[in-house]
Amino acid sequence: MVMEETRQRSLAHSSRGDQNLFHHSRTTANHRWRLVARTNIDTLFSSGWIDLSEGSGKLEIPKSHDRFYMFQLLDMWTDTFGVIGSRTVGEDGISAQLFGPGVATEVIRNSRSTTAIRCPTNSVWIIGRTAVTASEDLQSAHEFLSGVSLIAESESQFMTDTRRVAQTSPSSPVETVESLSAEQFFEQGIRLLRREYSHLSDLSQLLRMKRLGLDPAPGATFPTWRDEIREKIEKSVARARQQISSSIENRGSRVNGWNYSIDGFGTWGNDYLRRAAIAKFGLAANPPEDAVYFTGMRDSDGRRLTGEGDYLIRFNPGEFPPAGGFWSITLYDANGHLFANDLNRYGLRSRDVLRISNDGSLTILISQRQKDAIPVTNWIPSCPGPIDLCLRIYSPGPEVLDATWLPPQIKRL
Repeated sequence: MVMEETRQRSLAHSSRGDQNLFHHSRTTANHRWRLVARTNIDTLFSSGWIDLSEGSGKLEIPKSHDRFYMFQLLDMWTDTFGVIGSRTVGEDGISAQLFGPGVATEVIRNSRSTTAIRCPTNSVWIIGRTAVTASEDLQSAHEFLSGVSLIAESESQFMTDTRRVAQTSPSSPVETVESLSAEQFFEQGIRLLRREYSHLSDLSQLLRMKRLGLDPAPGATFPTWRDEIREKIEKSVARARQQISSSIENRGSRVNGWNYSIDGFGTWGNDYLRRAAIAKFGLAANPPEDAVYFTGMRDSDGRRLTGEGDYLIRFNPGEFPPAGGFWSITLYDANGHLFANDLNRYGLRSRDVLRISNDGSLTILISQRQKDAIPVTNWIPSCPGPIDLCLRIYSPGPEVLDATWLPPQIKRL
C-alpha cells in the first residue's frame, strides 16, 4: 500500500519529454524531500517505475569508470530482488531486459538482451544511488546518469490507474495509507493483489484473508462484513500500528544505543511485521552487502535521544567505520525527515572535510547549538523533539557483516 502511494506520487510529479522513465536528481537530498522517510544525503538519486503487465522493459547502465553506484530493483512487496551496481557488475555497466511474472519462460529464454530479468510483480521500482565526492564532481556524475535509461515496451505505461491523481497530497505516503479506514485499506489492497502477483510463500496468509471474504481472485466481490467482524477489524488497526511502531526499536540487535539488523534485510520473506515496519520507517532499505544501517535512538544511559540534549560520538584511532565505499551519519526528526537549518547540513559524511584530532580520533557533536570545544566542521545541527541518527556504511567491510566492528556509544553531555 505504501509502495502504491509512493508510485502514484512519483508518477504525478513526472513530466518527461522522452521515453526514459528515470528521473535523476541533480543534487543530494535536503529538508524539502518528503516522499520517502529517512532518505540518505550521500548520493544522487534516480527513480524509475515501470509497468511490465503489457510488455517488457529495457534497462541500460553505462560504464561507471570507478564511480560507486547501485540500482536497486524492488517489487511491490518492497523486496529487493536484485541490485545492479559496483558490487555486482563492477564498472562495466549492463544492458538488461525486464519481464513481468506472467511471461512464459520460453519468451525469456529467447530474449536477445545481454541479461534477462524476471520480476516478481508487474510494477517495479528501480532506485539508483550514485556517489558524488564533492560539488565539483557533480558534472561528471550527471554525465554518467545521462547514459542511464529505463524504457517500457508498452506505450500505455500506467495510463489508466494514475488518472485519479489530480495533485500530490501534502501528507506523506505513509500518512495517507494510515488515514484509510480498515475497509478502505483492504479494498484497495485486494485491487492491488489482482494487479500484481503475490509471492509463492504467501499462500497461508491468502487463506486467512479468504476466511474474511478477502478474495483476490478475478471477479470476486468485496465482502459485506457483519457488524461484529467489522468492529473487530477496526479495533485491530490501532494494535497493529502500535506493533509496527514498537517493532522498529525492539527488533534486531542493540549495541551502544544503536539498533541494527543484517540477516534477511532487504528481502523480508514471510516476516510481515518487519516488512511493514521498514515500509513505514525506511522504505527501500538496501541489502547488507551493499549498505548496513545502524539506527541510533538512545544514549549511553539508555535514554531516548531528543533535540534538547547535546551528544558526542567519538571514533577512536583506527576504529572508523570499515567502508569499501563510504559512510555517513544523518539526523532525522520525529517523522523521519531532514531538519532545516542555517548550515543546510543534515549530517556528516566520510568524504566531508572533518577535523581529525592529533591522536587520530574523530569526535562528532549532535546539538541545537555549536560548542566551542568541537570544530564546526564536526557539528550536526539538531532539532526540537525526538530525534534519531542513522549511520550508513556503503560496501561494508567483513568486520561490519560479522559484527566484529560496532559503532561507539552516543554520549549525552
